[in-house]
Order: sequence, then structure tokens, then C-alpha cells
Amino acid sequence: MLEERNRAIVQKAYELAARDDLEALLDVRDRNYRVTLPHGFPVPGSWTGEAANSARLEIFGALGADGIEYHEIIADGPNRVVALCEPTGLDGEGKRWSMLLAEFFWIEDGKITDIRPFWWDIVELRRVAESRKAARS
Repeated sequence: MLEERNRAIVQKAYELAARDDLEALLDVRDRNYRVTLPHGFPVPGSWTGEAANSARLEIFGALGADGIEYHEIIADGPNRVVALCEPTGLDGEGKRWSMLLAEFFWIEDGKITDIRPFWWDIVELRRVAESRKAARS
């Protein structure tokens, strides 16, 4: 069933990302996959391929993200997968933060071609990123 395959692809992507195995992620991501984050996010923009991999490191570094808990992965139809998870990290004062995140994935021919994260509270994420930036200054 296509939905089960797509759910397994996203699960594998999370497992590989947790190990920082960007090379193995090529097995589940299209070479030209896209990541898009909205205006107002601490690191807004849209990136493709290798630039998307670099943006991931910049985003998680800016937020001090150090872990993630996965709640559910839902696949619907031939292309759509939504994952609900909760990244965690440290702000600039060393205080722990966590926030719900829904990520939308588009899958074509067995590969992730598009990722669109939807964070619960962009204002709080900006506070975290700004506090981390201030702590480095």
C-alpha cells in the first residue's frame, strides 16, 4: 500500500537525520528536494538540494535544537505525509524549550521532494534564536 510505503520513507528520514547521516538521506530524499520556512521564522526561506541540507544545520543551530520526540506520522493518498513531532533544545540562557511541529512531506516515486515545517509558535522560536545570538555576542 502506497500510504504505508510513504510513512516508512518519512520514518526512515527521521531516523537518518537523528544520526546526522546526510549521505544516507539521499536514499529517501530526491536530489532536488525543497524545504520552505515562512517569513517571520528565525531562518526564513526556501532551499533546494544541498542548500536545504545546509539550511537544516543552520536552523537547528540557531535554535539550539538537541533532540526530537515523534508523536505520529500520518500518510494520506499517493503523495501526502504529515508528521507531528516535538523538537527540544536550549535557549541562550540555558533554559530548555520544546515545541510542537507539524511537517508536511510530498513524496514522488519513493522519494521526498518537498518538506514544509509548521511550528506551533514562531514568536517563541524567534525569542529562542535571539537569546542564543545574544549569548554568543
